[in-house]
Amino acid sequence: MKKDVPLFTERKKFGRPIKYDFSGFTKENVRYIVFPGLTTKHYDSLRSTFCRWRRIQGVGGRFEYDFLDATEKEPCAIVIWRSGEF
Repeated sequence: MKKDVPLFTERKKFGRPIKYDFSGFTKENVRYIVFPGLTTKHYDSLRSTFCRWRRIQGVGGRFEYDFLDATEKEPCAIVIWRSGEF
């Protein structure tokens, strides 16, 4: 009987999977990021994750959240805006 044996053992990935990508805010010229498909029930998770990410990355400033309703052409979304002057 012949068995296939992997050359390397599989390693489990450590840490959490990336749920939201805020990396655009590391650049000063980015004014907003859109998260399509999110509703108001996702707001608490998004906000706490964003606050933790800002603290770790050292991103300062003020940010505002907008909730967009679904239309025929686009799904609902949450938008995070960088407020203030650049």
